[in-house]
This record gives sequence, C-alpha cells and structure tokens, in this order.
Amino acid sequence: RSSDLQIGSALRGQDYSSMQDREVPCAVCENLGSSSTFTLYGNATCPMGYSIDFVGYVFSTYHTSYHRKGDFICVDRNPEAFNNGRGTSNDDQGRLYPVEYACGNLPCPPYVANREVICAQCSKIVGSCDGYWNGVECVSECPPEKYAGSERRCQYCDDQCGSNGCTGPAPSECIACFNVSYQNECVAECPNGTIPNPNNTCVNKTALLDCAGVAGGSKDYDSCGVCGGDGTSCNHRAVYVRWGRKSCPGDARKLYEGYTGSSSAGNSGSGFRRLCLPRDPLNSFQHRDSDQTSADMFGSEYETGSAGPSSSQTVSNRPVPCVACEAARGAVLHIWGSTACPSRWQREYFGYVMANYYTSYKGEYVCVDANMEQGDGATNQNQDRWYMTETYCGSLNCPPYVNYREAACAVCIPPANESGSVYIRWGKKTCPSSLLYAGQAASEQYNTHGSGGNALCMTDFPSWTGLQTNDGNQAGSRLYGARYTGNSVSLPNFFKRVSGKSVPCAACYVQQKEAYIMAPGSDECPNGWSLEYKGYLFAGYYSHKRSDWVCIDQDAEAGNPGSTSAYWYPTEVRCGSIPCSTSQQDSYVSEREVTCAVCTPATQRRSSVYVRWGRTTCPVGASTVYTGLAAGAYHSHAGSGLSSLCLRTNATYNERSDLNQYGALLYGMEYQITGLTSRDYTNVNNAEIPCSVCENVLAASTFTLFGKDVCPSGYVSDYTGYGFASYHGQYKTDFICIDNKPEKFGKRGTLNDDQALMYPMEYRCGTLTCPPFTNYREVVCAQCSYHLPSCPFFVDGQACVVKCAVNQYADSAKRCQKCYEECNGCTGPSITECMDCTNYHVKSTVASLDPKGSSTIKLNGEVTAVIKGNDILVKTIDGSRIDGLCVSACPNKTIGNAKKECVPNSLNLDCAGVPNGKATVDSCGVCDGDGTSCLRRSVFTRWGQSTCPGDTKQIYNGFLAMAHYSHRGSGSNPLCLTTSPGSSYEATSASQDGDLVYGTTYLTSGYGVSDLSSVNNYKASCSVCETNATATVTVYGTPECPTGWKLEYRGYLMSNYYHSSSTYDRTEFVCIDQHPDKTLGTGNNGEARLFPTEYECGSLPCGVYPQDREATCAVCSAPASNRTGSVYTRWGRSTCPSDSERLYTGYAGTGNAGHRGSGANNLCLINSPKDLTFSNGNQNGALIYGVQFYQSGVVPEFDSVYRRAMPCSVCFTSAEANIMYPARTDCPANWKLEYTGYIMSTYYSSYQTDWACVDANPDNLAPGNENSLNVPWYLTEIECGSIWCRNQIGRYIQDRELTCSVCTPDYILPGVAAPTYVRWGRSECPFDTDTLVYSGFAAGSHNDYTGSGVGVLCMPPVPLYAKYKDGNQNGARLYGFEYETSSNFIGPDMRAVYQAEVPCAVCMNKKTVSTFTMHGSDVCPIGYSVDYWGYLFAKHYSQSSKSKHVCIDSSPRQYANTLGTLNNNQARLYPAEKEGSNIPNPPYETNEEILCSQCSKRP
Repeated sequence: RSSDLQIGSALRGQDYSSMQDREVPCAVCENLGSSSTFTLYGNATCPMGYSIDFVGYVFSTYHTSYHRKGDFICVDRNPEAFNNGRGTSNDDQGRLYPVEYACGNLPCPPYVANREVICAQCSKIVGSCDGYWNGVECVSECPPEKYAGSERRCQYCDDQCGSNGCTGPAPSECIACFNVSYQNECVAECPNGTIPNPNNTCVNKTALLDCAGVAGGSKDYDSCGVCGGDGTSCNHRAVYVRWGRKSCPGDARKLYEGYTGSSSAGNSGSGFRRLCLPRDPLNSFQHRDSDQTSADMFGSEYETGSAGPSSSQTVSNRPVPCVACEAARGAVLHIWGSTACPSRWQREYFGYVMANYYTSYKGEYVCVDANMEQGDGATNQNQDRWYMTETYCGSLNCPPYVNYREAACAVCIPPANESGSVYIRWGKKTCPSSLLYAGQAASEQYNTHGSGGNALCMTDFPSWTGLQTNDGNQAGSRLYGARYTGNSVSLPNFFKRVSGKSVPCAACYVQQKEAYIMAPGSDECPNGWSLEYKGYLFAGYYSHKRSDWVCIDQDAEAGNPGSTSAYWYPTEVRCGSIPCSTSQQDSYVSEREVTCAVCTPATQRRSSVYVRWGRTTCPVGASTVYTGLAAGAYHSHAGSGLSSLCLRTNATYNERSDLNQYGALLYGMEYQITGLTSRDYTNVNNAEIPCSVCENVLAASTFTLFGKDVCPSGYVSDYTGYGFASYHGQYKTDFICIDNKPEKFGKRGTLNDDQALMYPMEYRCGTLTCPPFTNYREVVCAQCSYHLPSCPFFVDGQACVVKCAVNQYADSAKRCQKCYEECNGCTGPSITECMDCTNYHVKSTVASLDPKGSSTIKLNGEVTAVIKGNDILVKTIDGSRIDGLCVSACPNKTIGNAKKECVPNSLNLDCAGVPNGKATVDSCGVCDGDGTSCLRRSVFTRWGQSTCPGDTKQIYNGFLAMAHYSHRGSGSNPLCLTTSPGSSYEATSASQDGDLVYGTTYLTSGYGVSDLSSVNNYKASCSVCETNATATVTVYGTPECPTGWKLEYRGYLMSNYYHSSSTYDRTEFVCIDQHPDKTLGTGNNGEARLFPTEYECGSLPCGVYPQDREATCAVCSAPASNRTGSVYTRWGRSTCPSDSERLYTGYAGTGNAGHRGSGANNLCLINSPKDLTFSNGNQNGALIYGVQFYQSGVVPEFDSVYRRAMPCSVCFTSAEANIMYPARTDCPANWKLEYTGYIMSTYYSSYQTDWACVDANPDNLAPGNENSLNVPWYLTEIECGSIWCRNQIGRYIQDRELTCSVCTPDYILPGVAAPTYVRWGRSECPFDTDTLVYSGFAAGSHNDYTGSGVGVLCMPPVPLYAKYKDGNQNGARLYGFEYETSSNFIGPDMRAVYQAEVPCAVCMNKKTVSTFTMHGSDVCPIGYSVDYWGYLFAKHYSQSSKSKHVCIDSSPRQYANTLGTLNNNQARLYPAEKEGSNIPNPPYETNEEILCSQCSKRP
C-alpha cells in the first residue's frame, strides 16, 4: 500500500501542512564521494567529519494497539507530494505520523515530553578528511604501524620497524627497530663480526663499549638503569589528597581536582573512608541508574559551627573540596597531633583533624587544610558531615595533649633525592629502621558509633603552631587513646606485660625501599620480602563499635594505664567463607588468633604495591607478592575492624589459645551483586572474593581513583572495576575497587555464608553535585600507576623484576633468558656456562679433542665430548677446551661420584663410591637401578573393552563418547570419558548448546560380522592402557602386526553410517576390539552410533581391497629391544626416510568426500590386507575409500600424480618424539627434518577428512581407478581474518598454499628428548623445566563449510613457503579458531577470552616417559602428574562441519601476537557438554562442561 502523511496539529509549518494526506515520494541516492552514511535521530547536526545530506522529522505509524508497527524514517523538512499528485490522496491505507518523545526510561531533560523528533542523514565525504586516510576511515593520525604517505594516506611501515612506527617505507626510516639497528638501518639480526649493544645497535664485536655502545666511551648505567642518566628519571612520586583545598602546594603537581565523597553520617553501613571524586566522572562500563539498595556515596560538607575556630566558620555547611597532588618524592608522612614535620622533612600543608560527629556513624579521620576553601554544590544537605576532632584525656596523655583542644596534623615529604616507605609500628616506640616520631595510638571510644574509625599514631610532642584552637568541648568528633584489652587465656604471655595499658606507636622510615605491606594471616613475609616486625591482628570488640585493624608487635610495650579509651582486642578467625582445617598445618582454625607481618622488599628498590581485589593474579607487568581472600568484619556486627584485608591463604601462628575469646572477629568476604547485570558479575554473586597483592617495580607511584576508569595524565590503569563497600544499612567497611572481570576464590570455602558482605557503590545527589554525577549510578574505579620510562632492573617476559630466576641469566639487553636444560643456574645460554649441574657434571682431563675417540656425545648434531680409554675429552662448539659438561646421565666408561661428577672409572669404584663394589649405574643414570625408571612408555586406548590386554597396565577405563550421529558439528574424534570424573567450581549445568557429547552404542545386527553381532545396541566401553614399549602403532587393514612388534589387541574398524543425504554425519574410524564387552549394558541407540566399516574399491585398487569386505585393524607395540622411538605416517610416499624403519606401506584411505557420514580421520591402509570374520555383501554401514591427488597447476611435482591414488608409509624412528610442523619447510631449533611437503585435505564445500602433510615429492602409483574421485585431496590455502595476513615476507598471505614438515628431535644425549603434547589456550609451557618446541595459534576448517580438515592445527606465527600460486584455487581452506565462551560459562578466565583467537604451545619435558590427554577429569591417575587441566572444546553441534576435541587450558589467554580481527566467526570452538542417557548421571551431569587434563609420567 502507498503511504500518506498524517500531519495533524503537530507540524503546522507551511512545508508540512500542505502535505496532509498526500502520498510520500522517495529517492534512492548514491554518493560516490562518500565512504559511509547513517541516519542520525534526535539531532540535525552531524558529528565532526560528516556532512548533512538532508534534515527533517522522524515519522512512523500511529502508536495505539490496533495499529501495526512501522519503521522510523527521516522525512525531509521540505517534503513533496508523490509525482505531482498521481495516486489518490487520503486513501488511509498506509499512514505516517510525526514521532514525539515520551519520557520515562528516556530521561527528561535532556529530552522534552511530546516534542517532535528531528533527524539528519549524515555522510563522510572523502574529500573532506582533514586528517589522514587509513583504508576507508579518516583518522587524526596514522596508527603506529603506518606512516603518512602520498595523498595523506596511511601506509605500512617496513617489517623491521618497531611499535613506535616510522617516517617512511624504508627500514632506515624506522623510529625504532623491532630487532636491531645496523648502520642506521633496521635489520633482523646483527651481521657477522658485530653484536648488539644495550641499545640494540650492532657494533664491532672487539670494541670496548660503554653502555651506549660507544667504543672507549665513559657512559655507565645510573641507579635507575638509564645509560648516562643522572639517577633522577625513576624518582618515586608520592600521591596524597589535600582535603579542603582546590590547588596543590608549592611544586606539587595537581593530578585532578574533585568533590569529597563518603557514606552518609546517618547510615550505619557503606564505606568509612573519604574519597576525592574527580569533577568529571566517567563510567565506561555497564550501569543502572536506579536504587539497587547497595553501598551509598554522598557528598561531604563542613560542620564547623560557631563554636569552632573562626578560620573555619565561614565554610560551615558548605561542600568540602579536595585535590589529588603528586610530590616528586619517595614517600608521604601524615603526622597526627602536630603542625610540624620531622627534621629535614618538608611540610606540604598542615591543618585540623576532622571526622564525623561522635554520635552519628563512623567516618575517617582526615587532615583538612587550615585554610579551608568552600567547594561547589548544594549546601546544608546534612549527608556526610565533617566536624573538628578534639582530644580527650585518659589513655591519651595530658599533658602534652589538652582536653577538648582541636587535634592538629601535617602532611610531610622526605628531603630531595631521598626515597623510601613509611609505616606505623603499633605497640613499640622504636623502629627497626629510622624513627620519624614516637607516640600513642588513638581512635574513638570503644562504645561510640561516630567520629573516625582509622587508628592514628599521635605524636608525643604535639604542636598547634599556626592554628586557632578552642579548648572548650564542642561536642564534635572525638579522639581517645587506645589500650590493649583481652584476658589471660587469650595470648597469656602477651597480656601479662600489657593488659589494660595504653598502646605506644612509632612512625618508621625505611630508606631505598619504596613499598611495604601488612600481610595478615601469617607472621612470615612472602618470598623476596624481609621482615620489619611481626605480631597479632587487633581491632575493636565484635559487639562494641568498629575501629580499624592494626598489627600489634608481638613484643609490644606497655604505655600508661588508661581510663576511658578505645579498646583493642586480639582478632580470631571465624570459619565459613574462610576455609579452615585442623589437619593441615598452614590452614586457618576457628577461634585461633590471627597473626600479621609488616614487610619491605628484601632488596633496595623502587616499586609500588597495591591490592587487586576480585582476582587471583596481578596484571601484566606486575609480580604477585601473594594471593589471598578478602576478609573483614561480620556484616551485622557493630564492632571489629573497618578495613578490608587481603588475608594470606597459608596461615602461620605464634602464641595462641584456640578458645573463643569474643574479641575482634574476622570473616571471609562475599560479593553481593545488585544492579550489575553483566555475566561477569552475576556469576560471582554470593561467592568469596579473592585478592592479590601486586608489586610493580616499573611504577613510581600508585593510587586508587574512584569515579573514573581513566587515569590522570602520566598515569596508566593497572586494572579497572567498580567500587564496593558494605550495604548502607549494615555497618561500615572500607571502599575497595573490585576488578571488572571478577573471579571466585579457589575451590575452598562455603558459598553464600552471608558473613562479611560487599555491595556495589552508588552516587547519591545532594552535596554531591548532579550533574556531573548521576543519582544511583554505580561508581567505577581504577588503580592508577605512574610508570618509569624503562625497567631499571631486568625484564622477564613482560614483567620488570629485580633479578632473574635461578634457572635464568640476564642477556646484554637485561632480559632474563632460560639456562640450558641441565644447568642449575648459569651465566649464559650454552652448556659451557652452567654454574652448577642439575644432574651430573662431566669432568674434562685432556685439552684437545681426539677425533678417533671410541664414544661420543652430541648436542644439536655437534660433537661436544669424546670418551677415549679412561679420559673424557670435552670441547665447545668452536673447538676450545672447557672445564666440563652438564648431562642427565654419565656416559659410558665413566661413573658419577659423590659430588655428582662423571669421572673416569679407573679406580674400579661402583656408582655408590665403593671400591670393587657391585652397584652399577643403570641405563637411566640411576645407581643400582633396574633400568626401567626412564624407559619410554606408550599409552594407547583399547576401544570396546573396559580392561587392558596382557601385561599392560590400565590407567583408567571409561565410556566411549562421540558426537550425536545426526549432528553435523561438534567433535569428530572419540573420547574415552573416565568413569570417575573430576569436578570444577567453574562448570555449570546450564546448557550452552555448544559441543555436545553422547555415549555410543553399537549397531551391528545384520552387518555381516559375527564377532560383533552379539553387542548390537550395547553401549561401548574403553580402557586407557600403558605398555612398557616405547611406541605403539595402529595398523589399518590387517589384524596382524609388523615383524617383531607385539599385538596388544586386534579388531574391526567402525564409524558412523556413510549415507550422503541422510541425517548421518562424520565422526572418525575407530579400532574396536574383536570381542567387545557388554559391561555397560544396553543403551539408547538414538545418540552416538558405531557401524562396521567396509572397503569401497576404486581409488583403492580392487585387486587388493575386496569390495564391501569388512576392514580390520591391530594395535601393536614396539619390540623390547627398541629403547627409544616414535611412529609417524609419511603421506604421498611408499618409502620412509633413510634413518627411519618402514613398518608397512599402503594407500591413504578415509570417508568419501561426497558422503556426510562415515569417518573423517586419515588412515594408512596396509597394502596386504587380511581379514577376521566378514561378509562380502554391501551392509551399508561405514564405508572407506581411497584418496587421490587432485591439484594441478600449482606444484609441478603434483601435476604428475594428478588423479592418482595416494600412497603412504608408516615409519618408525629412534627419535623419541615427532611433530607435524605446519606452514614451515624447516624444523624448530634442535629438531631435524624427516620430510617436507604440503598440507592437503578435501575441497572446502565437500565433506571432511583430516589435514595431512603430503610429501613434496610424491610417488606415482599405478593401481586405482583415476576416474573414481571418491576422495580428491586439494592443497590447503590460508584464509585471512582471525589469521592476520600481510603481503610481506614472514607473514601469512591470503590464498597462498601452506607447506608442512615432519620433524624429530636432533638429540643424541640420553634422556634429553621426550614425547610432546600441545597446550591449547596458552603460548607457554606449564613448567620452567619444559622445553617449548614452538608456539602459535589454533587453526582449522570454517564453521559454515562442510569440507576441509577436522584437525586443529597449531600454526607457527611465521610461515615459510615453498612453491605456490597466489589467488583462490578453490581447494581446502584453513581459518583461525576463536573461543566461544560467553553464555553461562562460569570461569572468568574463559569468559575473558570470548571471541579472541586461540593460542597454542607445543611442549616437551625431557623427564617424561609417557603422556596422554585424559577425558573427563582434571586430576590424573596415580603415577601421572598434571601438566595442565582444562575443558574439552570442539565446534558447535549445529555447525556445518566438525573439529577434533581439544583440551583448552582452564586459564586461557588471547593469542598475544594477533593483529587479526576478533569475532570473525570463521572457525569457532565451544565447550563440550555431556548429553543423553548413555553416559550415566551421575557421575556426569547433563549439560555440564567436560573436564580434561594432560597427564605425564616422570620417574
């Protein structure tokens, strides 16, 4: 229907009124000069950079219920009638009305109720760009990796340029180099004869260089680690708040000016601290601007009255301003009770101590400038009110203090060029370091709600110089002396000395150590930190009124007896949210007194320390001092402590009672999420709050900013989040900043104990000006640090550390690098630079190398030691003599002595050092061993049986699990799910509808195999077995093993039904035992299914493989004589490389590329197949076909085998591991090449097989029908998106053919090589003792394409090409994988990588004798240790293709080197969940994520 305008009375301008009831014309317009366009509603002015095409009013259909919805359209403000009146006016068919605003959720103002909505069409015009063109976008400046080229277009810098960018395209125009600089040009590495200096400039190797790389120069590193510096670049910066003023004193730098905020003095709960909120608040996160009944944040005002000092009376009832100031010094001291600073210290400002009225609720004692200014905002709101604080005699000594006199204060900084940290030592008047002043502890009286809650150390020498005072009782805020309180049962030796006496204190200064921590829960310091003092945690009695937690020295001194006082009691633990145990030595015990320690760094250094609330790790660049649990007072207890503590997880104790003393009580804290609806927060509701104490040696200062998640200029955010405190109707706590990606605390403790509770903070308007603040909006926060320009110490990965770890050395660039594997400490990377040996040290006795030696030791293919007679001749790679060599086992003709030295065995000592003894070192290097502890063992799965064969050892048994028979997506490979699964606090029983896993049943009735007919509809079992053989191999096509190999079990190949158009879909071919057991009983055959597999000849030669004959298989183990070895398949060749043994040769086989069902894995079918029981008729189960080459015009060697059958050979090598190295024609360092080739698989839109590395020089086999084309294989091309591409050397390039290599370790030293595994989700190996073979990113087939490979490949970051033909060849395609982990997945680490690319690491540990992936548990069987644990992932069950299941680390990371695009939705991995009834519940919960672990056996 055509539409008429219905103007009504809304728009009565002549342009619109004449159009009433007229049809609406339209014009579709194209602007060739515009790069983008959009319709802007609510404004007729376009954003900067956009021009207006037309403006108008928004129209749509009438709003009442009997009208239908229409679109909102922007009608030109100068409307016309359709084509001079053609068509009939006022037909009332389609009608458009002006749109008006309706207030409610739409805030008014700024919108106005019933006002018409205006609009504009806005376009970005290419010619109007005032900046630079970056692709199709106009930007103010080019991104760092580009420079501004001709026509103001951004062009890529040279590949050798660093992150600072460049001024032009050449490597000589880089601002800084990615690698090194040589003769003013950036290069990949220094040429021969040159080395990089500390500035990464290549200089002559023989020159005597200073730190700047100048031959004969005199520059050296200063104390900040800067070459030629003066020691000032890393001066610490101290941050403090000047309360009551809007500017900073002297030369202090203003970070920001703000409004003072805190909780209401009339509310018992929320936070007690004063916060300086920035005047320009910002919330980049989710927020809900409505009352969530949580923690409140109000503005503050003075209550100085007429009775106070006259200087303060003019600001009474006015808002309190504040300013955050940065002093160029290393510490800040608040001195309480005096306006004077310690000797040599500089005063920043002085003033009065102020806090809440004594009968209201607790606030914080703060030092308000004597010259108070009035802030902006509403007056006399009576929300957070500040009163003068007066001293009260009793426990506070008078004199020197005066009853009812206002308390003085000062803020002080140390002398120039000094740095350090200041802490209070409670209970003593002396310091382990420098004493700034001694005094008395003070706070509010024990039974009073109000005044301040924090503990003050009041100087013994008060001064009021410069202040006006009034010695009469003003009944404002009060300050009393504190005294020790407890009984003789609680800490009896402690209270014998001090009970009932006042508490002394001392302000201590530790020079050159710019951080300190008070660590509650232990009286020992964390590693790398030294003890200042230790003691017990004290606070107010739990049913009195709250004070703060303090650490009282265990050797506390007694002050004077006191009368009316603040009472401080020892603190006891209460279990629940805090996990307790009486059986573990380092656990917390209910009612046991809590210890504490005050610690400073063990070495002098500049650093800053902060707590990251809500997380168990520290941000990148910071090191973790310790992790713990947030703890505080019980939410309904009026007393105990106010602050939030990061309680250490490992408790230590001194004197204790273990009896309930009802003093101060400490509880674990829980999240109470109100108003924050993001899954990150809702998933941790009622969980315990973790915390981590972080040190950053690159940070010159740090502070917590509330009200913004963006830090001031010069500061960077360590983390951002939301402010939390107690509920405003409970009792006061501290304000803390909880990370915006919060986690739960560990697996211990009880959820939802409702003990200490923390709620999100919200603004409350009044004294707090709105705007810029918004009533009821959640308060964001940031931890802000001033970072030094460079690391003054050593760089370990991305962190700045004081010294490298024991197994590392510092290179010339002051970066920490790994020592050689056998070193226990080193001075450099080689085997000659070990400080000590982990195992044995070969002693050298002869200076020159004798090439005729009878026994050699090699490393990386180079001879490093020769044994001749009783002498060990040792050399380095360049032939010079060395003192020795670290090895894992002593070579032949040598023996290890008591010093673990390998010496010539000329004294006829046995390995225990006994002359003529009988103990010998076995082949594993163990004295008097049996030679079996280091023997490589092989792990295999026996499918179809719940027991292991013969003399093999069962690791575990389980359920054979697969994808549903009709699901096109999910995982392709079978899983052996353990019958004893693990459990994870991160798992959830809510369905994610991702990768779905089902139990499997056999469908064997009528399929011609009598051995299998009895198990029809029975559930399939499995068993994971360990054999003493070094390797196992599955032989496809025969039930027999290669000569000399031992049969473990034989059976039949089974897979899913083959059909090309039915609902059956790909799984994999599985070797099921000839006689499968029935231990699991019958099952539901509507879940996962297995059918017998038949040969289909064509590409497979019919004279060799009988048509429709059931295929057999055998699992075989290597002969006992083979002490080391591994098995791989060489695709495309019928021979093995010269140094490998060929076990058998045959033809590549898999499922038909035109069939949806059958198996997707690639099999090397033996060329002399043999049978068990069979039927020659077509049973229509699973079918297997031969593979053919089907790619021409790209690789000439493949043109000659076009359409020919693909041969294969199964090879055994003495190397203890092998890998397929994708996208490379070489091997990783210390690995040697077996063969190189190209990755091949099926056409991207046919049906899947697996990826295969096909030899670059394939054999041409005559047998097979060239016209069959059952499984044509294509070369694989890279597809950009999640994989970052760039048309440069060393980058992935769109549609370029991918190479591959098969590699084995090039080690001959015994016990150096080992089996490898892939750690999915991380770029590093789990342990320092592991060897990282290489790291990269996960890649596979596209979600929406049915073809290409099912495998998940670990792609190296830098490819190496061979022959290629750029451009789309329409073959197999490879895409980068992304995580799909949002939904209801609980783990914050998993959700944090949602839609990011997936990293991977190929790892090897030389001590590993066997390794396997366990399905269903995060705990490994007895005898095996966990390398890492995580969750099984594969593709979504409804996608068009499958992937193999992989085990993603439980703490995954985003691929760090990615420059690709997030959320490309090309290849996606989802968590696997158990479904159906074939897998019983329990032990598996339906819809619960399935755990996994990488398990390794080490002697």
